[in-house]
Amino acid sequence: MCKILVVSDVHGRLRDLRWLLNNETADAMFYLGDGLYDLNAALELRKESVPYPIYRVAGNCDMNYNEPSEGMVPFGGVLFFYTHGLSLIHISEPTRLRRTSYAVFCL
Repeated sequence: MCKILVVSDVHGRLRDLRWLLNNETADAMFYLGDGLYDLNAALELRKESVPYPIYRVAGNCDMNYNEPSEGMVPFGGVLFFYTHGLSLIHISEPTRLRRTSYAVFCL
């Protein structure tokens, strides 16, 4: 079984994010935006890289970042669609068309 961390809307709570990165183990992280600055800062402050992939998208408050607003990745034998915040109607169409197994998002 895989353990996946889902994080979004950090909005300056760098201390909490650093604690999470330093203390939680996982097989992957989905970082769903609104705090890409905080994620970058927390990763730079670490002495070593995290031992799992971080799949990132920009949120509505992440200005001047090149991160996409949505992504799709195969992980653990299933296909994940991930985004910051769309309505359930907007999420159902891309997940259905792309035959994804899971959608990860924040509202």
